[in-house]
Amino acid sequence: MFGAHQWSNRNSQGITKQMNLEDIKIDTIEHQLSINSKDRATEYYPNPFNFKITFGDKCLQNIPESKRHANILRRFKYIKYFSVEKVILPDRLVKKFMYITVTIKGIRNDNYHTTSDNNRDAITNLYKTHKSGIFACFEPYVFQKRFAYIEGEINNLLIIFKDPDGNILGDMPLEKYTSDDKSHILINLIIKKPILNH
Repeated sequence: MFGAHQWSNRNSQGITKQMNLEDIKIDTIEHQLSINSKDRATEYYPNPFNFKITFGDKCLQNIPESKRHANILRRFKYIKYFSVEKVILPDRLVKKFMYITVTIKGIRNDNYHTTSDNNRDAITNLYKTHKSGIFACFEPYVFQKRFAYIEGEINNLLIIFKDPDGNILGDMPLEKYTSDDKSHILINLIIKKPILNH
């Protein structure tokens, strides 16, 4: 991919040096995102299983909490892969399902196929691995864990959990939820960043 490009590096003297493939290496870095739906903007997203997160917003103090999106302070570039590692949900809302699905707008999984018309935008199925108290832990199968990210940089993500029929989990008014009705998702970002060899 990089062999077809010339990379330029301008030094302090203002001299431009053309960089070839042997001058470049790819640094692979993995970041983990811990996302809790209790931090969502409840005015816009009352459902804790259908909410938006943003990246890089550092001036949120003057925004009312109910309108403040769940936010990761850092922005990420050079994203190559994206994976869902683990999801924790309240067992009372999911105990009757064999599995659930997750859709994340902007993320594509070309290896996921389903007969359910309402779940065609999902990226993977999540299966219950164990229960701890009132919460249930879900994980994808190993071969389903890694997905392609199509933008290269994340500004925001819309996360939606659905049942096997494609219905959004817990789709009811905000006042119907308890303080324990929240979702927690662990996401890994795999960054492949081109850097110059010195």
